[in-house]
Amino acid sequence: MRNFANYSQEGVLAREMYMHYGYAVYLSQMFEKQLVALIHGFLAMEKKGDWPYEKLLEEVEKLNKKNTLGQLLEKVRARITLDAALEAHIQEALKRRNQLIHHYFDTNVAQATVTDGQKIIIDDLIESQKIFEQAFFWVDSLNRELMKKFGVSDENMAEIIEKIRQEEVAKFRADLPLNKLD
Repeated sequence: MRNFANYSQEGVLAREMYMHYGYAVYLSQMFEKQLVALIHGFLAMEKKGDWPYEKLLEEVEKLNKKNTLGQLLEKVRARITLDAALEAHIQEALKRRNQLIHHYFDTNVAQATVTDGQKIIIDDLIESQKIFEQAFFWVDSLNRELMKKFGVSDENMAEIIEKIRQEEVAKFRADLPLNKLD
């Protein structure tokens, strides 16, 4: 087995390859979270205040845990029509996400062990990152349009997101052993 821990050119490229892989997976998850947020907005509009906020969050969590990315996309398509360019881009993001999560290193095992193959993989992963970022921003713009229908401005949305982030950080820190806190 190869030792990728050394500082040879091959080891440096291997670490860079895995770093790009991790970042691509992260961006694919952020894209997925944006879809969940969009469905959350649709549910809120459909229920028009009939459900308390906590019930909406509970339903969104169920959607997020029980549905694949493809199923989430179907739920979005059931509510809005995506233009052809966005549909094609989202299909490419879905295809790349599934390949990354389920088969990436199976299909690239030989390339991942040699320098020239690692360079090709890095280029492919950077392309995937761009596709996920673009898909994220397109869905984000749909979310912003939906929020404006609720009277939520971009500034209000930034405040809401920051509040949620702070709550999540507080939960994270509450579970940390004292010796791990800053």
